[in-house]
Amino acid sequence: MNKFKKILPFLGIFSFILSQFSFVEVEMDLTQIRESEKQFLKSLPEDIKSYYENVMYSSDVEDLELEIYLKLIVETIPRTGNERTVTTQILFTNYIDQTYYARNVSFNYSSGVNLTYSTNYHSLRSILDYYGFLFVGSEIDIWAELGGEIYFSIADDVASLGQGSNFKDGWDNRKQFIENIIEFKEFRKSKFLFFRALDYIYLENIELKNQLNALTEFYNSSIQVPDYMLESKYVRNFYKAYCEEIAKNFHNFNLINELQEFQFLDSENKSIYQKYIIE
Repeated sequence: MNKFKKILPFLGIFSFILSQFSFVEVEMDLTQIRESEKQFLKSLPEDIKSYYENVMYSSDVEDLELEIYLKLIVETIPRTGNERTVTTQILFTNYIDQTYYARNVSFNYSSGVNLTYSTNYHSLRSILDYYGFLFVGSEIDIWAELGGEIYFSIADDVASLGQGSNFKDGWDNRKQFIENIIEFKEFRKSKFLFFRALDYIYLENIELKNQLNALTEFYNSSIQVPDYMLESKYVRNFYKAYCEEIAKNFHNFNLINELQEFQFLDSENKSIYQKYIIE
């Protein structure tokens, strides 16, 4: 790995100094919208992009440099009014291991709105915050064991506010999803151990036995992950993104038994592990 993060002590969670998102791209699909209504949404992608580029969800971490891509599939929008209720679906992804599809999203919008972070519920900003905290928490889980817990908990709080709002559609599912992630501690620990093993492998002057021990510790942790967690899309996306890296390193360190077992643990990517077993 060629980049490292510095995790600072937990001091003031909401400080607007730097953003955690260094690259933001927002697209819109307006095929379901009348031509006369498209102009009203013209500035929405830039409003969302500007928000993510400027919001600082935590001053506890430096240099995350996260990338986030959004695609809004707009379904309905009233024909009149300065502020209208937009109904859409939104894809959030980093094109690696995090992809979330938000259905039943509705929010009030006025062209060129200035979004500012607040812990109060806001129909548009809160949906952005929920997924923003998901991205940040998932990244911090890489650099500290269960380090993302505080960010997942804040996302859970946002979901609770959404459930009690006038735009409650979809928030029950989001609430359940984030509670599942908080519960997935066995998987999250194994994920942390995987990236720690990669640190050992790619850093210079690390003894071979320490690299081997780190990979073995990752494997031992992974086989303790309950089957029901392995069925989650959150977990499957991780393995889909990193199965090749896992298989390659098990092969390089002659962990053949571990490689053979992993094809059953991560059955969706069985062919990848079999390729390295044959080699």
